[in-house]
Amino acid sequence: MFEENIDEKRVITDTNILQEELICRICYYILWKPRICASCQNLMCQKCILKCLSPNQNLCPFCRLKFKEKFVASSRILSLLSNLRIRCCNSSNGCTKILPYDLLEQHESFECKYISKKCHRCEQLVLIENINQHENICKPILIKCSICKALVESQFIHSHKDECLQERSNEMIEHQPSILSMNRFRQENYFFLLWT
Repeated sequence: MFEENIDEKRVITDTNILQEELICRICYYILWKPRICASCQNLMCQKCILKCLSPNQNLCPFCRLKFKEKFVASSRILSLLSNLRIRCCNSSNGCTKILPYDLLEQHESFECKYISKKCHRCEQLVLIENINQHENICKPILIKCSICKALVESQFIHSHKDECLQERSNEMIEHQPSILSMNRFRQENYFFLLWT
């Protein structure tokens, strides 16, 4: 799956120094789909500025003026970004691809053979191409319910606990009249014992 937060460590450069102007001023990762504030000229990722803007106040997080977007960063910035070569986010899974900035999203979203997915039974990360085979042989992780002490598959533990709590609640409501009458009996006998 495509990872929009591109860490500097994934960028392959000749100088080992990445130009500061290619870093988003909000998330401090490589700019992705850069936007620029028309008032203060600060560059930021599209997703970052969208997170910062609220429906009531569309203020730039830097100059605090109404955010007016220049839709495209300067051609110089776009050219610098286009020249970046970036290691695939799935390199830890075995992908050796180093891609131009402009092809990264396509590769990481659709083409990479090393995209992984979490198994819903054991929560292990498995390559997407192997997920069906894995799920056929997967042994689920069993977790002990803290309420009833039963062993439950991890994927069902939350719904199981909800059911357990509901059962306990129903039992308490069911037994409430007898508990109240028992408490009244104790109080009456306690006062009786005190006076005798």
